[in-house]
Amino acid sequence: MNNDALIKYKESQKEEMIEKIRQAIKELKDSKTKVSVANIAKLIGVSRANLYSHYKDVIQEYSNTGVVEKAKNQTKSIEVQADMLEKLKKENKELKTINSKLMDQIVAMQIVSEKDNYN
Repeated sequence: MNNDALIKYKESQKEEMIEKIRQAIKELKDSKTKVSVANIAKLIGVSRANLYSHYKDVIQEYSNTGVVEKAKNQTKSIEVQADMLEKLKKENKELKTINSKLMDQIVAMQIVSEKDNYN
């Protein structure tokens, strides 16, 4: 029974520390301070080594989340740029067609004008 109580106590301590880590990350983000293990450790009042050895999974979860979010944002940005590029290419093609037709009309008008001048 004493062993069970100790296990529960350790689990509750770990949960509290995980919550402190998440809270520290939130505070750093809100204050626009670099989110690093050193800054997290400083806010919580523990060593970086402690975080790395006991809470590596939580840090990794944060790191992966950040990387995934950046990758998603970059992918979305690339997709938006690709869509914009396709629209601009289409618009450019249409404008070239219109320009060509206008040039044909100008040439036709010049020919008509020259015929009128000869008559």
